[in-house]
Amino acid sequence: DTTQQQQQQQPELWPVGNTYTNQWASSTHMVGNIHQHDRGNLATEVVTTTQDILEAWIGGQPLVPTSLYGIRKYTTKSVLAPHVD
Repeated sequence: DTTQQQQQQQPELWPVGNTYTNQWASSTHMVGNIHQHDRGNLATEVVTTTQDILEAWIGGQPLVPTSLYGIRKYTTKSVLAPHVD
């Protein structure tokens, strides 16, 4: 349901000077409630749904889930700069 998804979006707060996104021009939002160590939640569903796809994408190498930051929604004209976490 679109209304429910919109209610689950939280504006993402970035520290002053952060240039990973252009949040000063276009906001980003985190969608859903993802906590990587909780079981039976959206994080588990994301890993379960994407693991086979991602393993196939990298040539069949098995992946071990270690971290899931979340699902970020970009709005019109949002930019994510190349960076290493």
